[in-house]
Amino acid sequence: MSFTDYRFELARVDPALSGTSAGGLAAAIEKVSSGALDCVPLRGAWSGDTVASLVDGAAALGVPLIANYRTGSLWGSRPSIAVVTAWLAGDELPESPPPADWNVGHFARLVEVVRGRERALVLVRDSYPTLGWEGWEGHHLQPPEIVAAAIERDDGHGGGVLAIASAGTHADVVALAADLGLDTELWDNGTASRR
Repeated sequence: MSFTDYRFELARVDPALSGTSAGGLAAAIEKVSSGALDCVPLRGAWSGDTVASLVDGAAALGVPLIANYRTGSLWGSRPSIAVVTAWLAGDELPESPPPADWNVGHFARLVEVVRGRERALVLVRDSYPTLGWEGWEGHHLQPPEIVAAAIERDDGHGGGVLAIASAGTHADVVALAADLGLDTELWDNGTASRR
């Protein structure tokens, strides 16, 4: 049962502006870690090569990445094994990958790059454990090019990646961003910021 008779008036916002802002999430991570972590925002021109290189570089540094993207560009989270293996081998796909499970602005972790003979996939860890194959607990595979398109978005809002750096890795993350031609600036994902 939903309650509608709260003792206090709850803050409301236009549904088009609802959600989590990149700045708000970064501030929350930094506050909860008592300043031990620093979110380095990354934005710029995204490509499959940029995504794969960023994920590889961050993994080597031990720096988690949280992407802010529009999910509608993604493959569905349960492509057939035939699609996955054909993609990695560079073969023609036996069927079209399923469409995305939903179409919203979202945050998810980019974990690592899985490489095949000709192409690669990015392992994504979503906060929704129902995504991905059974038993994968929210992990699913996406082509780097598709992840790049999802970060670029096609809805008039910005996307990007938060690199969760420690004091010892901050400078390395900034250098990696510079090598990849990415800016270290927050983006406007269309959500009202409370930072």
